[in-house]
Amino acid sequence: MHSATVRGLATRASVLVALGLCLCCAFIAAAQAQTAATSAPPGKVEQLLKLLDDPEVKAWITAKGAPPVAEIPAVPSPNDFMLWL
Repeated sequence: MHSATVRGLATRASVLVALGLCLCCAFIAAAQAQTAATSAPPGKVEQLLKLLDDPEVKAWITAKGAPPVAEIPAVPSPNDFMLWL
């Protein structure tokens, strides 16, 4: 074999090995992220959740009223396009 052919094969092999290592690292990281244990919420969070489930608290929140959420148009207007420019 010619040395250029050997170098070409070695280059391709090293790229494939590097790509394989990157994929392995990505799979390992994804697997570790999925197995992260969730702990029970602290006592104060549990109290807050119980309060939010209370009908009196729900009625007070509804009576107080939350600010209306502005709707975002699905299609940008020509003015939006001019702002982007």
